[in-house]
Amino acid sequence: MKTKNTMRKKVFVAISIIAFGLANNVLSQEDPKADAVHSADHGQGWELFEMKAYIKGEWKILRLPPPYSDGNWALFNLTNDPGETTDLSDTHPEVKKQLLEGWGDYVKANNVFDHNGHFDSIYFKVSQAFNH
Repeated sequence: MKTKNTMRKKVFVAISIIAFGLANNVLSQEDPKADAVHSADHGQGWELFEMKAYIKGEWKILRLPPPYSDGNWALFNLTNDPGETTDLSDTHPEVKKQLLEGWGDYVKANNVFDHNGHFDSIYFKVSQAFNH
């Protein structure tokens, strides 16, 4: 059973998030069905156990360990290839370089710990166990 105080906190948090979004143009006041949450110059990174990604505008770099990929960063254009099937690293090296710099900024700003491939071997061993 929820107490009155718990509900009040949840409503306050929801209102605070909406107010923050409106004040920072994350949520559009004029068009509630905006096409994008972030502007094209906003970059966002994320990582989990050697799986890393950084997205900015229509571009995304993705690093997946073996056996899911080769462990190198791949570049995708999400507008033309939303399924992320074609690595464009060779044809757009300047875009990849910019996104890798953005990734580096994300790492510094968020104190991301680099496992230096530690989990790559674990993923491989697990995949081998399931394939036998």
